[in-house]
Amino acid sequence: MEETPTLPARTRAITGLCEGPKPRSGKAECVQRPSVWSPRLTRSSRVSTQLMHATDWLPTLYAAAGGRVGDLGTLDGVNMWQALSQGTPSPRTELLHEIDDWSGASAIRFQNYKLVVGSYGNNFDTRFEPNINDWSAGGNVSCGQGNPNQNFVQGQQYYLFDLSRDPCELHNLASTNPQMVSFLLSKLAAYNKTVVPTIDPTTDSRGFPEHNNGLWAPWIY
Repeated sequence: MEETPTLPARTRAITGLCEGPKPRSGKAECVQRPSVWSPRLTRSSRVSTQLMHATDWLPTLYAAAGGRVGDLGTLDGVNMWQALSQGTPSPRTELLHEIDDWSGASAIRFQNYKLVVGSYGNNFDTRFEPNINDWSAGGNVSCGQGNPNQNFVQGQQYYLFDLSRDPCELHNLASTNPQMVSFLLSKLAAYNKTVVPTIDPTTDSRGFPEHNNGLWAPWIY
């Protein structure tokens, strides 16, 4: 967690290159590095590796402002303020990346493991070579010398990665750790019982960065 604002991290993995128009794909989500600055940070000037989901920001910022998170009712997010401000372990152990009812593909993470299920087809099933170039040394990710062509098979059903040892998702562990695959599939099935239909509106090019000074930003219809 850094006290100064940072630029979005560029990373290459099964998540894809983080730039350009966003496809509807759980594999192509961007990995951003938001920053937090506050005089109330007990442990500051550090890079946080704690697991966190976008839905956690509401209860986290509410708690940081002195609110009682219980007053917000039932939320998908969890309060991360103590973890971020004091550097304690994250209260979150899992997060759902996506359940895509269009393609049938899905992705989930539990602790260090991430499971990607199914195929999106066309150009979305693409692996990228590691190419990390980030000015913030503390946020750099070392991808090693893995060859994605030896690991990626177009249309393969399951991909399992240990993100603590393989942050660039170069080594598919699905065949060597079937117990974890089964465990994560059961979690996906539980989430799928409460999933709501996907809303996939027509893409509005006015929201593209090239029309907003290079920024992803809200726009008015």
